[in-house]
Amino acid sequence: MKNILLINDMPSYGRVALAAMAPILTKYGHSLYQLPTALISNPFSYEKVEILDTTSYLEKTLENWKKLGFQYDVIAIGYLFSKEQVEIIREYLEEQESFVFFDPIMGDHGKLYHSVTEEQVETMKEMVAYADVIIPNLTEGSFLTGEKEYRRIAEKLREMGAKNVILTSCEEKNQYFNYIVTDEGEEKIYYEKFSRGFGGSGDMFSALLIGEWCKDQRLNSGVKIGTEKMNLLMEKTLEEGENYDIIPIEKYIQWI
Repeated sequence: MKNILLINDMPSYGRVALAAMAPILTKYGHSLYQLPTALISNPFSYEKVEILDTTSYLEKTLENWKKLGFQYDVIAIGYLFSKEQVEIIREYLEEQESFVFFDPIMGDHGKLYHSVTEEQVETMKEMVAYADVIIPNLTEGSFLTGEKEYRRIAEKLREMGAKNVILTSCEEKNQYFNYIVTDEGEEKIYYEKFSRGFGGSGDMFSALLIGEWCKDQRLNSGVKIGTEKMNLLMEKTLEEGENYDIIPIEKYIQWI
């Protein structure tokens, strides 16, 4: 069992961010600490979203946890609401000896989410150097680096300080894959493109990756198994003809 701190937004509707990751990592048997960076009315993929800034709560909670002496094997960071939050979390990370996963939630399909600003993109760039593993999708990687081609994006993220890069949602010659770059080299993990996407699938993939990595600290096998299990969750949702725009993770938790 590992102690895992999840820093991400919390939705009132939808299985995204904390609501997507917590059930999966609990299934893996880990002890979770959940710190919401914002309360959101629904996933960012919708045309409208209401956001409640939780910076004050975040700061006071971390201060409380310092006094309690809480320590974590892994810290997983997702959506960050503001530069102030980035500064608070950066300071906290410097006091920890945790392995850090960073999923810079900003956009998809070539565009930023409508609620994400250019200022937030700039603040996300400040977090790259703190990542033992950064897990952007191709869109997010492009906004962070200014590059378009997946190899150049990964190379630039490593130049910015990320130790390992897992770039998701890559495409080449009508093939879809997750692209891994570590000190040991590069690898492509191919996957099936489904007829429709599901909100929160990126968060679920991150949780599956973390859960697998905690077993043996091997990133490549974690990406492979995480990709396979993510495909299975999507297949189950589509096969049963469920009218969902999200994957009901609690319903299918047995499949991971």
